[in-house]
Amino acid sequence: MAVTSALFARFLRLGMVAVGVGAIVHEVQAELHFKPADHVLGDVHPFFHEGECFLFYLKPGEFRSSLLRSRDLFHWREAEVTHGPPEPDAWMEPWFVLGVFRDRAEGVYRSFYGTRGGRMVNSVSRDLLHWSCAPKEFHVPPAGYYRRRRDPFVFWIPPMKRYGCVMTTWMKESGPKETGGAVSLATSDDLRKWTDHGAIIHPGDMNEPECRQMFTLGGRWYVLAGIHQGQGEKGGWGSRAPWTSTSPLGPRSLIHI
Repeated sequence: MAVTSALFARFLRLGMVAVGVGAIVHEVQAELHFKPADHVLGDVHPFFHEGECFLFYLKPGEFRSSLLRSRDLFHWREAEVTHGPPEPDAWMEPWFVLGVFRDRAEGVYRSFYGTRGGRMVNSVSRDLLHWSCAPKEFHVPPAGYYRRRRDPFVFWIPPMKRYGCVMTTWMKESGPKETGGAVSLATSDDLRKWTDHGAIIHPGDMNEPECRQMFTLGGRWYVLAGIHQGQGEKGGWGSRAPWTSTSPLGPRSLIHI
């Protein structure tokens, strides 16, 4: 929290100015947005480190991992992010860095991502710029209950003293993916050996939930995800759907907003 306190204070001051002077609102909104000059971006994942925001995102095409950096969230600069040559038996995809977290036990940064085979693997870095494939034991092995699994989000669960990994899944024997979408959870105390808890959210009436995250707030656990609404004029990714529970393992109820 100390890392982002200065940025938070700046946002608070800007918010007070915008409320007091309505004409400034549009100017502030414009400054808080960033658009690359020659491409679109997607799947944005911010990580704050020593007072700086490292904004990882995917470029179109092969969805290659890319990076922007800023110390004030107004002025951004593109930075090169690279991956070393993989070993013969290693796996690597172009989206090798997405959501980042600090592995303090090993003194490195990690980013988990899903390969085409459904395995949740990770890249590792010491400087957030140069990445390599983590050793083979650092992965979340496949399970047999899903048809497709991807987009892991790894976080720390204090009451369990374990890491959690929530994943987008399309469940087997649940019909088309438009109704077979679910959020699944695995936990580990060392990022090597994982316990798969299966689907923790599977209502049977939603598409694959995108960009899901789990966090605790006010003594309760929340899961946020974007639900695809199908094609057509009103299709695309809908509003963020929140579920809540007293336990990271559930059961969960959907909050209607």
